[in-house]
Order: sequence, then C-alpha cells, then structure tokens
Amino acid sequence: MASKLIIILLLVFCNSVNASEKSTDLVKQGNQALSLNDFAGALRKFNEAISADTKDIQAKFFKGVVLSR
Repeated sequence: MASKLIIILLLVFCNSVNASEKSTDLVKQGNQALSLNDFAGALRKFNEAISADTKDIQAKFFKGVVLSR
C-alpha cells in the first residue's frame, strides 16, 4: 500500500515539470487554501488550474483530495 502511494506521489509531483506556469501557480494557490481548510476556495483554484491546463495531473489529484473531505 505504501509503495503504491509513493508511486502516485512521484507521478503527481513529476507532472509539475510539464504543467503550464499558470496552472502551476493556481495549484499552489489551491494548496494554500487547502492548508487553511478553505475547501471551497481550494476546489475553485484546482478547477481553474484544470481549465488552464487539462493535462495537469497535480491539479486533478488535489481536486480529488478536496472532494474526498
């Protein structure tokens, strides 16, 4: 189980190299909102990031994190 999580996290964080700058900035803003338990704000930023770059795996991953809460 732990090894699967590590692989997923590596894939997610390696994606940031390929994501657009705008999408990466929006994901950072979403993570800031998430750290403040602002789930609605975080979801909004992750959705904006996905709209900016539909291939941004990191934005999709963190959107899933928000929706799981």
